[in-house]
Amino acid sequence: MSETTVTNCYDKGVSIGEQSSFNSSDVYVSKSDIGISVKDSSIAKIKNLGVYESDICLAASRKKQEFMGAVAKIERIKCSNSKFLSDPGSQIIIGNTH
Repeated sequence: MSETTVTNCYDKGVSIGEQSSFNSSDVYVSKSDIGISVKDSSIAKIKNLGVYESDICLAASRKKQEFMGAVAKIERIKCSNSKFLSDPGSQIIIGNTH
């Protein structure tokens, strides 16, 4: 597990896509349109997520037709807003991720 800190990314702080797997103990994003974007058959597992001064905290979606939806599993989350986006084929799971 690792720590990731990003700021001033404007579009997406962290973008995970096309059958990727992302695991991190701590992710901190500030000043981006979307804090974390998980898409296209990808899975993100994050123990602690902090998103500040961003329009959307977390998004999970299917962007390309050849993929399935995405899964974001977040154990603990702090966001300066509570905006989450998820399409019908994707999941955002907050809380115990075991």
